[in-house]
Amino acid sequence: MKKRVFLGSAIFAGAMAFALPTLSFAQAEEEQTAEVERGRDELICTMEPQTGSRIRVRVCRTQAEIDQDRENAREQIQRAHDRRAQTVRPTN
Repeated sequence: MKKRVFLGSAIFAGAMAFALPTLSFAQAEEEQTAEVERGRDELICTMEPQTGSRIRVRVCRTQAEIDQDRENAREQIQRAHDRRAQTVRPTN
């Protein structure tokens, strides 16, 4: 009996997939872009270590904030590397 119910559900799901209208490439791309932009406004929460403590803290940020923090960190590392390269002199 369970096999028949499962088979019937699978057939119904397959039929519904074919019954749904197909999206053009442009429509699919627009939906994906809109979903990404909606995703940039949604909060993403992670548990991050707190300096000087073993307890992790929940930090919630948007994807845009995460991207900005990552870019700022990359720029700081690049500036530190550039300063180090200027102060180190080759020895003969």
